[in-house]
Amino acid sequence: MVSVCMITYNHENFIKEAIEGVLNQKCNFILELVIGEDFSTDATRILCEFYSKNNPAIKLLPSEKNIGVIPNLLRTIKACKGKYIAICEGDDFWIDPLKLQKQFDYLELHPEYVLSYHNVVAINVIDDKRTRSELEEEIFTKEAEDIPVGHPTHTSSMLFRKILLFYPGDFDKIISGDSYLQFVLARYGESIFQKNIYPNIRRRHPQSVWSYKSTEYKIEQRISLYEKLLEIAINQKEVKYLNKILIKNRIQYVKYLWNNQKKMESLKYLNKTSKEAFKYNLFLYFIFYNFYDLFSSSGGYMFLKSKFRTSLK
Repeated sequence: MVSVCMITYNHENFIKEAIEGVLNQKCNFILELVIGEDFSTDATRILCEFYSKNNPAIKLLPSEKNIGVIPNLLRTIKACKGKYIAICEGDDFWIDPLKLQKQFDYLELHPEYVLSYHNVVAINVIDDKRTRSELEEEIFTKEAEDIPVGHPTHTSSMLFRKILLFYPGDFDKIISGDSYLQFVLARYGESIFQKNIYPNIRRRHPQSVWSYKSTEYKIEQRISLYEKLLEIAINQKEVKYLNKILIKNRIQYVKYLWNNQKKMESLKYLNKTSKEAFKYNLFLYFIFYNFYDLFSSSGGYMFLKSKFRTSLK
């Protein structure tokens, strides 16, 4: 009934907790754990082989070469046989032994919902700093404006129906697989945030594909994500919504370039963004929601603000 998709690469320090967090689930349904091991250079595969040999509920998918996060995710999901799919990457782990049972029960009783999720605690393995995600509202409904694209929940908290026969667009070429997945799922139904599940743990460490990356890299990847989502938009509501998100992230990129002494590049990108906003009838949105934010944090704004106060005196 439920398949747990676990992708892993060089997680020898974490994979034991990840696997045991799944095996410790108390369920009244049949559960399988499908592990996509992506040609690790450490002892990750050895540990996965040990667990799979000693538990028939574990299916190990080894790789003969490293194929990358999203391709590994896609092949592992494809191998999942369950009616529902949960995702737990090899450097994350679940704490609540009734996590899957609670999510399964809700989705079984409410066929209009396609996704259940809950809170997550992020732990930085370097300094043990912990950050809890407080999600109190549903991620999305069937309205296009509510479709998620901004990492509203981490994949390790998700249980969703296996309703996607294929993943449209360039899913295999992006980094933010969670946002992409949630966007596509939102077309099929609603989501539910379950407060009664104890938060699971996601780790932030130097080897992760996102946590320790530069600000510039993250902004560029978000822009790339939304551009790829725009390519698979199926109606004008989705197009308008995604362009709003793109404008916000492009403005962030403009600010980043400006603050890092790349002023000419910043101005060129600002010009490009304004043209895009005008093209999609979002120029007022660009002005009021983004340009003000850009201007209010700049040195020019502070200079004019001080001059204005001086003139009032």
